[in-house]
Amino acid sequence: MRALIPEALVGALLSVAAVPAAAQNWDICADLWLTRGLIQARAGGCFVETDAVALFGNADCHSSAPEFSTQDARKLEIIAAREAELGCGDNDLLALRTMRLDLRFRLDEIPVPKVRPRGCLYWTGDPVYLSTGPEPGSADLGAAQHGDDIFWEHDLPEMPAGWTFVSAYLDGQLLSLGWAEAPIDTSSCGTIVD
Repeated sequence: MRALIPEALVGALLSVAAVPAAAQNWDICADLWLTRGLIQARAGGCFVETDAVALFGNADCHSSAPEFSTQDARKLEIIAAREAELGCGDNDLLALRTMRLDLRFRLDEIPVPKVRPRGCLYWTGDPVYLSTGPEPGSADLGAAQHGDDIFWEHDLPEMPAGWTFVSAYLDGQLLSLGWAEAPIDTSSCGTIVD
């Protein structure tokens, strides 16, 4: 069962004064923390950390050590390894305000943040439609449009055939994210960044 974002927390995160574009860059440690929490919440995990309880809640929790699917257990192993590699410590909820929590909580399949994302600056192709899951008929989450920057910031231990997960930005602001049918033709990119 999906956790809901408490309205008070969403308001607090969204009401923070605008910060310079450079400070709004994707924060991988906060993203790893968020992804781990989403996986644990959906498995019925109970939280004790104040920030996690505020974001994910404990209304649907049933265990401090929930059972995970093989795929989710592998994701959690990858997250732990990436957090160790990066030396992630305490997370600041301010970093979460740029991550489109409204969309992240709607994902049917939760991808894992990459350490080294790849990007397509200034997309010139047709809209890239983004959805909640890597299967036909999944709910719509938006689209990457002409002029947006598309980034591959997340993946899965085993990516579903014919799908990729992307984030769409404009002027450094995350507009949308989700699953797109692959491949995305990178010849429609102004510049590729690795």
